[in-house]
Amino acid sequence: MVAHKNNTIVEVDEQTPLLSPHRDDDKDQTPASSITLVVFPILLAGIFLSNVVSSVVIATNQRIASEFGALSSAAWLLTIYTLAQSASQPLYGKLSDIYGRKVCLVFCWIVFGIGCLLVAVGQSYWHLLLGRAISGIGSAGKIALTSIIVADVIPLPKVAQYRGYVNLTATIARSLGGPIGGWLAGSIGWRWPFLIQFPVALAGLALVLWKLPELKETIHEDDAEPQPTGSKISRVDFAGAAMLIGTVLTGLLSLDFSTKHGLGLVVYCLVGAFVLSLSLFCVIEKHYAKEPILPLELVFKREVLTSYSIVCFQAAGQFGLLYTIPIYFQVIGRESIASSSSRIVPVVVGNAFGTIASQRLITKTQRYKGLTAFGNLVGPIGFSLIFLRWRGSTRWFDALVVALPGTGMGVIQSTTFIHLAASLDRSEIAIAGASWFLAQNIGVLMGASISTATINYALRHGLETLLHGIEGRDEIIKSVTSNVDYTQNLPDHLWVLVSKAYIRAIACSNILSVGCITLALAVTLTMREKSLGG
Repeated sequence: MVAHKNNTIVEVDEQTPLLSPHRDDDKDQTPASSITLVVFPILLAGIFLSNVVSSVVIATNQRIASEFGALSSAAWLLTIYTLAQSASQPLYGKLSDIYGRKVCLVFCWIVFGIGCLLVAVGQSYWHLLLGRAISGIGSAGKIALTSIIVADVIPLPKVAQYRGYVNLTATIARSLGGPIGGWLAGSIGWRWPFLIQFPVALAGLALVLWKLPELKETIHEDDAEPQPTGSKISRVDFAGAAMLIGTVLTGLLSLDFSTKHGLGLVVYCLVGAFVLSLSLFCVIEKHYAKEPILPLELVFKREVLTSYSIVCFQAAGQFGLLYTIPIYFQVIGRESIASSSSRIVPVVVGNAFGTIASQRLITKTQRYKGLTAFGNLVGPIGFSLIFLRWRGSTRWFDALVVALPGTGMGVIQSTTFIHLAASLDRSEIAIAGASWFLAQNIGVLMGASISTATINYALRHGLETLLHGIEGRDEIIKSVTSNVDYTQNLPDHLWVLVSKAYIRAIACSNILSVGCITLALAVTLTMREKSLGG
């Protein structure tokens, strides 16, 4: 590939630095050091904000939904966000190849801020869901583009180290977001954590515009001249993108509706729409798209499918745990929302430890398959302890055991992305990396759907059995399943029965989480380890 620079034709290939080298005293400055000093802190700020918001919602979704009388739909505050992320995330890889990383990041910061503002001022539950969907689109790009830029610039042997920094930032954000969000929700109100995000997002946008260089100047393969905007638009695979979004949304919605409402006309229609959109997507990408938004030959590579499957199943199991922690300690321990939200901290601390330890070991040994297996073994051990201990006990040890599954997830996030980066050409990383996040988000939605459906069904069934013969049983069941705060004021004899129903429901959810992680371990056994070239 060639490009014009100062009226001189310059050869450009996959190894060409994305940042122009400095001169004189800065002649030794490399792209990697440039990203460390200038670009990387800005990227980490975006990761921090996205994860703070996610943690706040995980901790407070029960309280928020209860305020609108929609406790049974509380998971939708998480689901709609992840749906928006999943539908948009694969697009950022190709779009950033066409328009450049900076343009896409600017778009993401703007959209994220608008979404947070809508949640903060929303007057109905639908307003909140709309705001969450919009902020999910912005968050998806910030997260995906960070990993894409790291893979662009950082040498492969050091990718694990920088991925560790990204995961550590996300972990710190999740650690702070849950307790702070829970405290704010219990004091001045749940709207404030979202309202604060808007001016912070504006500040982040200003930094991106001011400090972030254009990391990738895209040039059409058949044209040495820079492309006008119209030419860039013509390169976008709009038909493929539309079908991909339709495939993701209908597939995930069919899963969500089937687990919550059972099979019915709506589910059958969604499944039919999923099959149709998937078929059209494959035909478009295979036969018509000049620059496919998600090349099929890339997606179906064994190494890519392995990474996607492992992180998907692991995320499903992990989210099932995250969803049940605040519920258990708020209902069984009769803790405040702030206190029960803080119980998530050991999970994210374990995640940080798993991330840091794995990136150090990968950097030192240049191996990662054994670590992947370890990450998938640690989770079931932790869940076994949870299953044995969460029978009404809320001591300090019961809160700390959740760190083990968190550690496993931290390891898996590092090793699966490294496996992806080691198995592909750099030209494929942007698209494959963005889709790696899609796989993780699909896992989150699987976990949300399965966990929510299991808890709702098991809780209602348990309450109907345990409260049999008690006066006002139907009204009690309706109140317990629509407002989590209702359990705080129950008489002791009723609270004991309701607690038993919750314990059984949470145990059922955790068993399914173990099943998901076991599937991740089975896929790990098929992984073919690649050389990291270190």
